[in-house]
Amino acid sequence: MSRKKRLIIEVVILMTIIAGLFIYAFWGRKSHTDKFGDLTDDIYNSSKEEESMDDSVYDNLYVCQCPVGIVGNLIKLWEEVLPQSPYIITCTVIEGQEPAFGGVRAKVKIETVHQGEGLKTGDEIYITNESWLLRQDGEKVYVEFKFHNLMKPGEKYLLFLSDHLQVSEEVYGDTYEMDGFAIAPVFLYEDRENKIVESSDSYVSYKDVRDNEVYFSYEEDLKIYLDFKKKLFEEYPFN
Repeated sequence: MSRKKRLIIEVVILMTIIAGLFIYAFWGRKSHTDKFGDLTDDIYNSSKEEESMDDSVYDNLYVCQCPVGIVGNLIKLWEEVLPQSPYIITCTVIEGQEPAFGGVRAKVKIETVHQGEGLKTGDEIYITNESWLLRQDGEKVYVEFKFHNLMKPGEKYLLFLSDHLQVSEEVYGDTYEMDGFAIAPVFLYEDRENKIVESSDSYVSYKDVRDNEVYFSYEEDLKIYLDFKKKLFEEYPFN
């Protein structure tokens, strides 16, 4: 075989390998995204069912409870910086968290603008947090939303947003970001029972805490958080 023919064959083989790797990466990522979408859809749909739900939806889903001692120092920081947030809004969730463009976002409808230029009541925007993520370890799936539960359609929140992302609204939608605090600055206008589950490593089954607003491992820290949230709602009421 001539040198020229061997070179052509080698080039064809190399291009085939590259194409195969590209296809694998594309479909692998798509499969991961689809799995997240199916999972969150099941959670949202199940949470709206009036009859008993199929608990198998949650069998391999885990969340992390906030470790002891974080919230006290964080609230001292929040008291200083949250009132200075460029955008402070109350809103109703239209679409809960979903994977999008390499990140995770939720869609909300603005009810009240407490602070921030360019926003008005009735606007529909996307919100995102660089620390929202989904990770998988074997059969277990970990939802990491900064010790806060999934935002479900119809829920009403107080949000502190740090930036209006300069992205194509036609492609990405009108998107705003929140700072990556240890706990997400996302406050639900609803009182809930927040269960605390004993765990050796802070991670617990989502099945056990699916009705929580937030996840804490220590009762006193939870009380500190809820007392702070009450003060916020006095300053920023819903409507």
